[in-house]
Amino acid sequence: MLSLINSLFFLFVLILLVRNIEIEKLGKFVLIFVIVSFLIVMKDLILNSLIEKPEPERKGKYLPMGSSLKMVSGIVVLSILLLMREFRIAGFYFPLFALVGIFSIPAVTSTEKVPTFSYLKSMNTMFMFIFPLTAFLAFRAEDIIPHIFGQEFEIAVSPFQIIIWSLPPVTLNYFLYRFIPLTNRLKITLLILISAVLFSILLNLYLIPRYGLAGACTATLVAEVLLLVVSIFYIRRFDIKIPFYKSAEKPLVATLGLMVVLHYFASTQLFIALLMGIGSYCLVLLVISMLEEEGYGKKVNSNQ
Repeated sequence: MLSLINSLFFLFVLILLVRNIEIEKLGKFVLIFVIVSFLIVMKDLILNSLIEKPEPERKGKYLPMGSSLKMVSGIVVLSILLLMREFRIAGFYFPLFALVGIFSIPAVTSTEKVPTFSYLKSMNTMFMFIFPLTAFLAFRAEDIIPHIFGQEFEIAVSPFQIIIWSLPPVTLNYFLYRFIPLTNRLKITLLILISAVLFSILLNLYLIPRYGLAGACTATLVAEVLLLVVSIFYIRRFDIKIPFYKSAEKPLVATLGLMVVLHYFASTQLFIALLMGIGSYCLVLLVISMLEEEGYGKKVNSNQ
């Protein structure tokens, strides 16, 4: 409940900023965000470098690095935009990137309350929330973005439909870094982070001059997916097996059903589409659970 209140508060502040500051001025204003975020990342890097040994007894605790992972790709993009003096693009990009962070708060908070040894329950909770939310925001962006930020943001709808798909990898990256203490190789996070930043810089320098705001959003998405792939590969090297498929299977199938409904009822009002989406998502989950129970019952009977 508290995480939802925090999300709504940050969303309110963001809307207040966007609606009361001109786009180009907002682009210049984000320099403050970049500086503060950079200081936070540096602080986390220093704290992370001081941890030498794993501490499995720190149940449910995250590395200091975890909070920075959600900001790295955005800091890189905004820094490049400011250096290019693309203040208008920065003014559009900042609210879109901020929305990804705001919508990740409930999912991230839900995993923080679960101890490390119950990570499967954490992942189940996270996937159940993050997949349908991402799909709904992507499919109904035309109704959501101009409504909350103003008609000027109609041109930002398509870029938002790109960057919003970085929500699952952003949340997963934050979740995965709770397992790094178990590897006793904590400083490797710095190498992973530097590699991701360098790749993001090169990608942004290529995409932004050619595709503008859409290029910046695409670079963010690619960087987050790359960071996720590298994190999974690194963790699995130390025989830390995380059953992503088992946790994501039901929510992913149900989300595909939700996407079909959103596609065929794209012209319906937003509130009705939301109700239909929730209904279809829950219905698919219920059907999957019933089929699993029936299959399990037949398996038990055959064994007898």
